[in-house]
Amino acid sequence: MSDQKPKLEVEVIKSSQRWRIKPHTNGAESLNYSYEALSHHMSDKMMFPYLVTIPPSHGKSIEPSSHDGEEFIYILSGSIKANIDKESYHLKKGDTVYFDPAINHNFINEGYTDAQVLVCLINKKNNSMPLNAFERAYGDLK
Repeated sequence: MSDQKPKLEVEVIKSSQRWRIKPHTNGAESLNYSYEALSHHMSDKMMFPYLVTIPPSHGKSIEPSSHDGEEFIYILSGSIKANIDKESYHLKKGDTVYFDPAINHNFINEGYTDAQVLVCLINKKNNSMPLNAFERAYGDLK
């Protein structure tokens, strides 16, 4: 017999059980959004899905970030400007973008209502991931 927990192979998260996070560090605040972890019980995984709410960005300086892995974004509502490397992409409901997040990027909501975005991050370095979901996604933003 082993003391190890069995590997969780199926995870169901009801909408009332989502892990809701608002930026709590100066670095995270500069990203101008809040997010909900859509999968937060399984520890041995490579994909991390989030529901991200991006409020209007008017008058805010949104710093670019970069991190390991791969990133996929699907616009659920509203519209955003995705600045990836030196290019800008105007994305609206139904649009997607897949990119290497090691290059500088940020997302700006130039509208007047919140934008909701499904973000899926894939971490290629699964065995060395921090336990904190925000740090797994964006590293230490201090």
